[in-house]
Amino acid sequence: QKKYNIQPTFSFNELKKHYIQYADSLSIVIYASELSNDDYLLIKDLRSHHFYPEFILLSSHHDITFFKHIVNLGIYSIHDQSIHPAILYLDVNQILSAPLSLVKTLEYRIKQVNDMDLLFLYQYTFYRTPHTSLQHSSRTLYKTSISNDFMIQKNTLHSHYNALPISPHPKILIIEDDHILNNHLTTFLNKEHFQCYSSLSASDGIKKIKHLQDLDLILLDIGLPHETGDTLIPLIRKLRPQCSIIMLTAYKDSEQLISCINQGAQDYITKPFIPSDLLTCLTKHLKMSKLKTVTTFLMTA
Repeated sequence: QKKYNIQPTFSFNELKKHYIQYADSLSIVIYASELSNDDYLLIKDLRSHHFYPEFILLSSHHDITFFKHIVNLGIYSIHDQSIHPAILYLDVNQILSAPLSLVKTLEYRIKQVNDMDLLFLYQYTFYRTPHTSLQHSSRTLYKTSISNDFMIQKNTLHSHYNALPISPHPKILIIEDDHILNNHLTTFLNKEHFQCYSSLSASDGIKKIKHLQDLDLILLDIGLPHETGDTLIPLIRKLRPQCSIIMLTAYKDSEQLISCINQGAQDYITKPFIPSDLLTCLTKHLKMSKLKTVTTFLMTA
């Protein structure tokens, strides 16, 4: 309180009121809750209208199925409520000490999650906003009022996404130490016209990632022996920044999963899983990766 201007709130209505009242100056919302569906709907509503501020979520309970929806809102970080205050302080300082330009903030967000609306906002902002204003964060950027044709063009992008074909034989690397599951996944995905490579260990997985230059997606087990998924992700991101990472997990505790998402994984699938759900997930992320690649090319051309 000595260093920052703090506005405590104790209810949904109070948060909405302050969120609107301080929209031009609000930098961070620290949201402590059990993260129920009501919390999700509230945050989604706030995020759909206001690009800023950043959200830091604190919770003592995470439903591993529900967690995916929360992450896709583009949250800055998620911690357990028992977090040491020093870690929370580091998050706050990181957000406030190095404010990013609008485009850089959007780039950071779409690296975190495969969200169609964020990707379109990135494209739209880059082309429609004067270059000089892109260098500074705009606290008054409202998603739904950028211009009259915003929604029309966004719907066009969604149509393009739905019609977008994926590569004839996408290359997928499966890093899973369970030999039987690895074989089942490889056999199933090969029959579905994917080109699969398999690894039973983290070290072999990294060797294949270095060798496979045009890898499209990685299925990564969260609990590999001698190495956990969250420790591997930064290295994978460094080697293949454009490659989607989908976690395979049987864990009900989502703390390590939170770490994986924060490190750069785009999604997760819980074991055992339904084959059709796996295919839907893979197709979604392969399409988003293709759109991101095209977007990156256009932005740098």
